Amino acid sequence: MRTTCVWLLELFLCLAFSQSLTTPNRREIGSAEELRFKLKDLCDSGYPNKRPVNGCREVTCRFTVSASMDLPPALSVTELEARIAQISSDIAFQQEVLKNLERNKSTAQRELNAIRDPVARLPLEISSEIFLGCLTSQRKPGAHVTPLLFLNICNAWTDIAISTPALWDIIELDFRSADCLRSWLPRAGRRTSTIALDRGLDHSVAAILNQYATQITHLTLREEVDGELHTLAAAVESFPQLDTLIIGGLPDGNDDYAKFSSSVVLELLRLAPNLVELTFNIEGLYVVNSLGDNLTLSRLTSLKFDEFFRVDRILISITTPVLETLILPYATISNADFSLFFKRSSPPLQKLVLADEQGGDFDLGEGLMQIPSSVTHLDVSAYGRYSVVSLFSGLENLPSDSLQNLRTLILRIRGLDLTDIEPSWYDALVHFLTPRRTIVRFHLNIRRYADSQPGEHVCEVFRGLVDGGMQVWIGPDAHNYLPGWLQP
Repeated sequence: MRTTCVWLLELFLCLAFSQSLTTPNRREIGSAEELRFKLKDLCDSGYPNKRPVNGCREVTCRFTVSASMDLPPALSVTELEARIAQISSDIAFQQEVLKNLERNKSTAQRELNAIRDPVARLPLEISSEIFLGCLTSQRKPGAHVTPLLFLNICNAWTDIAISTPALWDIIELDFRSADCLRSWLPRAGRRTSTIALDRGLDHSVAAILNQYATQITHLTLREEVDGELHTLAAAVESFPQLDTLIIGGLPDGNDDYAKFSSSVVLELLRLAPNLVELTFNIEGLYVVNSLGDNLTLSRLTSLKFDEFFRVDRILISITTPVLETLILPYATISNADFSLFFKRSSPPLQKLVLADEQGGDFDLGEGLMQIPSSVTHLDVSAYGRYSVVSLFSGLENLPSDSLQNLRTLILRIRGLDLTDIEPSWYDALVHFLTPRRTIVRFHLNIRRYADSQPGEHVCEVFRGLVDGGMQVWIGPDAHNYLPGWLQP
């Protein structure tokens, strides 16, 4: 009996202890430990006297570890915030250490590359010349095209490319990219720049051109609409160093070439007071009205027009007192405007090219009379029988004291061949060439579709000219028929 009472007392104390652990004044920490006393097993086993106890049920006793056990004391909010701040500071320090290590590694790698790379070991002057020799004829931006390609090899090559302004003094853009211009042009330093824009103009690009206007010397503008040129003219204050300007039009959506108003062309020309070369280079470029007030281009020495350009709208509105080279399609100009231009400008003209692939109302014979005597190189195209007759008539009627400084004469006959050349035309040539011994080169550019040659007296004159030192060429560029004519 006493043994059973002791056993029941131990069981009571166990149950009381488990309840005391779940009272509100206890704090649960971590995962609970379980104490299971399977009374049924105890009873079945007859614990403690090995005799089973009838009616005993399974009792499970669960208790949680008490806060009174050996655990660190709780931290306050202030202490936790300080702890987090300390950890953050340690992380930032370690990150800075990592950055320094990566920087040191990069420096060491660069030094290793410099040792291994023969280009990097060369003086900058030599490596720069090597890079310049690798440039293509076109400087279009592209990751796989020089000079941008040099920036994608290694740090040593990047340093060489950035330190070579001559790599960046030319850029050709066939798309609108203000960002590309903004990163490219500063690398040229103070070097003069050549910029070609092919459909590349907009307000942001015009603003960048204005920023670098003082160092732009060559500018090519090929646009689809008149408004893009106007955008540039309105945004730029001046191109004080610009000496070469090429203006052209591109096909619009209807495959018709752009029509540029004369006012825009005039605005652009006024922005370049020191312009030396002016070219209207794209077929279809068409100025829709006259320029109005006459503009003097005091330093212009070269003026070139595309063969389909409306020359009259420009030529009657500018004065070029120092012009030396003029390439002029005469199909859209009158003899009166042609004469007035030379009278107004009085240029020291050296080279004159009168081109025509369409035919027109311009009288070549009368035009020859209006050519300044200073011309040393004369290249005339005649299309069709009317123009050819006018040309040879003008040569025959020129006074012997005109064009006395001429050294090169090229006559391009189109629409006819040698079989169409009349004897009187050869006589006109002989009449013109004989007194002008200053001519060192004469080329009658004409095709031959059948055997034909001038009379014996004309051949004798040509033989005398050749013996006197004149280079005489009759025929297309690929073949000279004259030596065969002069053989005995």
